[in-house]
This record gives sequence, C-alpha cells and structure tokens, in this order.
Amino acid sequence: GGTTEVIEVDAGDHRERNFAVAVDLGTTTVVAYLVDLTTAATLDTETTYNSQLNFGEDYIRRIIHAEQNNAFDEMQNRIVKDVNNLIITMATRQRVNLQEITTVVCAGHAVMIHFLLNLDTRRIRREPYVASASFVPPIRAAEIGVQISKRGLLYCLPSVAAYVGSDIVGGVLATGMFAQSGICLLADIGTNGEIVLGNRD
Repeated sequence: GGTTEVIEVDAGDHRERNFAVAVDLGTTTVVAYLVDLTTAATLDTETTYNSQLNFGEDYIRRIIHAEQNNAFDEMQNRIVKDVNNLIITMATRQRVNLQEITTVVCAGHAVMIHFLLNLDTRRIRREPYVASASFVPPIRAAEIGVQISKRGLLYCLPSVAAYVGSDIVGGVLATGMFAQSGICLLADIGTNGEIVLGNRD
C-alpha cells in the first residue's frame, strides 16, 4: 500500500543521512525534535514561544484578530517562521544539512494546524463549530515555506474534532492506550486542557 518516491539524487552513499522533524504546535509553546530516521534516535530538541502570542493568548482571540484584520496569511507566516527557526537551530547544532531532512510531522490543536496550513478557522468559533478539515493529506513542506528538502513532505496528525486536536491524538498513539484492555486516562495539560478516557474498545 505504500509508495516510493525519489526525493533527491546526490553523489555518494548518503543512506545514513536521513532525518525528520516532529513538531508540537502549542498555543503558547512550539517544541521540535530532530530524529535520525536510520536509527530512530532523537538527536536534539528545541523550544520557542509561539510568536502568535502577540495577537492573543488563546486561539479564539487569534481567530478574531485574523478575521477582523484579514491576517490569516500573517498567522501562517508567524507559525511557519517559528518552525523554521527551530529546525535551523537544531540542524546547525547537529551539523545536519536542511536538504537531509525529508519529513516534518506536526501535531497540535485544530486551530494551530489550520493556521499552519492557512485553512479557514471562522467556523471553529461559531456555529456549527466545525473544522475546515480534520484529516489533511501530506503536502510538500516547501508549499508553505518550511525549510527542509525541496521535495520533503509535511504530515499533520488528524484531529478528532474542532476542539479535540491532533496533539491529543498523538498522545493516545505515543502512550499505546488505544491497545490496552484496561481503562486508561490521558490528561494533556496545556493552554487548552484535554482528557481522554478509554481503552482499545
């Protein structure tokens, strides 16, 4: 069911130089991890404040700001710049060429994913309170200005609903609670609190 695609052609054997970046798009803080795809080792991590904070501490205020000032492009540019700064900082520290980073995976509140991809957020804060998209297929990172390999892909974990984002989905996957027979509780305590209670059923 998978596909194979040539990302880049280069002289020499560079099979061990293949990296990815995982990004947690928090409302207040953005965290990135540099991962070696050959060894699955996490090589580095870096954190920054979300530069959208200038427009409001919560996502509702940011949506209102974007609507009233036609600032959706600016909201996207802010978060993309944050992501790029984190990637460049880690890559420089670990002596990784940006062209060797072939994948970025992002998780976050539905609004943050919408801002990243410049999707319409207006229906999230008013009826019918739905996201423009809960599942977004992978795109070229370059399409939104993320600085990795020119043909590198950007993936966003799916959201469950407008107010249950892909950050909590990532938590469910990372903890493995979806495969447990016993009842499990996961609490994501951030700017927006979310709790999941359940098991494999």
